[in-house]
Amino acid sequence: MAGSRAVQVSAREQRERDARREQRIVLAATGVLAAALLVVLAGLVVTQYLPPRARVATIGGEGVSASDLVDRAILLSIVEPAAEAPPIDEVAAFALERLADEAALRSGGASAFGPPSDAARADEMRALLGLPPEADQAALAAALSDLLWSPEAVRAFEALIDARLQEALLLDLWVQELPETAPQARLRRIRVGDPDRAAELSWRALAGEPFSALADEASLDALSLPGGDLGWVLLSGLDPAVASALEGLAPGEVTAPLAAGGLVELYLVEERDEERALGREQSVALLAERRASWLAQERSSLGVTLDLSGGESEWVRDRLVSRLAERLGGS
Repeated sequence: MAGSRAVQVSAREQRERDARREQRIVLAATGVLAAALLVVLAGLVVTQYLPPRARVATIGGEGVSASDLVDRAILLSIVEPAAEAPPIDEVAAFALERLADEAALRSGGASAFGPPSDAARADEMRALLGLPPEADQAALAAALSDLLWSPEAVRAFEALIDARLQEALLLDLWVQELPETAPQARLRRIRVGDPDRAAELSWRALAGEPFSALADEASLDALSLPGGDLGWVLLSGLDPAVASALEGLAPGEVTAPLAAGGLVELYLVEERDEERALGREQSVALLAERRASWLAQERSSLGVTLDLSGGESEWVRDRLVSRLAERLGGS
């Protein structure tokens, strides 16, 4: 009997020990889950409600924060034509690039022309705000007060105005410097994805088959470019590899197959003119090349470092949507 009671006591103690162990396991698991929940909530607070970092770029020695990008993106939504607005997921990168370009325009423009006058600034503000040219300073101040939400926003708007004014002066200068003529070629192109197919088409073109018919038969962009016709093209605007392949080719000659970003291209030179008058599209293209080259050089001199992460870009997007909704709700 005594042995039986001992067995019963031992069994009871074992059950109690098992129960205590299970309780400790449950408590430990609950603690781990609570800690994990705190980490997740902290992450949500940091990523959704607080700026991810104090600096996502350095422009001319000055730091740019994620909050600065939100303010700049709101200004862009106000002053930029809707047709030029970027997709919402790209708004942070777009705003950051614009900030860097505008800093370069202010710096380089001031070196070339000096700072804009107060009268020029006021005229540009009236134009952007949709005010008549004769609107007085009181009307302008009232419009700015309705539009801008803080002293920082006012300063950002003034900086944007200065950049626009300097860019207009630079464009006027570059237009005056445009040549009347430029070397051009009338080209046709075949673009395919298979090097062997390109070699076959090259052989057939050299054998005398019409290049335009081959383009319609095989080119990947046959629908958008019937016959592969590119029209008259500025030689200075071509990819360097293409320009090099075309160098010395006479009308009627075809380039060897050229690798181009995973594709293979053939070009036919139909006509060449070393002094062909510039059309409007060519003038616009030359101005765009000049602007891009000037901005790249000025940004390099100014010192621009961009460091925007995907998470920060999403934070800017979400805050922008929230801020715009608040503005619409308050209007």
